[in-house]
Amino acid sequence: KSLVEHALAQESVAAIDLVWIAATPAEHYQENLCRSWGQAMDNFRYARLLGGADPHGAADAALSGLGALAERDFYVAGAEADVAWTRDYLVLAGLPAERLVTWSPA
Repeated sequence: KSLVEHALAQESVAAIDLVWIAATPAEHYQENLCRSWGQAMDNFRYARLLGGADPHGAADAALSGLGALAERDFYVAGAEADVAWTRDYLVLAGLPAERLVTWSPA
């Protein structure tokens, strides 16, 4: 959330794709805020995906259409196990490790 708010304050940011993968619809608890960011920024896209029993399918859907991973920076936040899985998935998909920042609450 703070990264997107910082980008809004800068008013001159490259494109941002926010992909929120959650296990259940209820976990998309700030959807209105995400949609408002899309209205405020020309280069902001928000995708709401459900991982549930098929996290690989949700991750594949999240990456489709993004282009070359090596040309993007990824910021991944969430529960430690989910972040670890996502980090491994992205690196196996071709993302250079130096293009990835992760965060999990303590």
